[in-house]
Amino acid sequence: MDNTPISDALALRATASAFDAQRGKLPVPGDPHRSPDAVAVALQISELGKLIADLGDEVLFRAAGQDQAPRTARVITSFAAAVEPAGEAASAWERWPTSSPS
Repeated sequence: MDNTPISDALALRATASAFDAQRGKLPVPGDPHRSPDAVAVALQISELGKLIADLGDEVLFRAAGQDQAPRTARVITSFAAAVEPAGEAASAWERWPTSSPS
């Protein structure tokens, strides 16, 4: 893993794409066709947890680097900014009503 402007931009874009993919799986309130069961909710929370861990790894990699570029703080802030909405999404899944097994 290198720490160049291009690698930072690619890592930010990959992270954003991963979150966008998860967003497409979120249930839509009132839509019976997208009302998840308990297993789907658990899988989505797990996937969001992995994405949050990936964000932490990206921040740690840059924060612990000995050769921090002037843009490093901005890149770290950009990754860290994604944590709050990810946490809110995971929290929303926990509150989502699920169908009970028949």
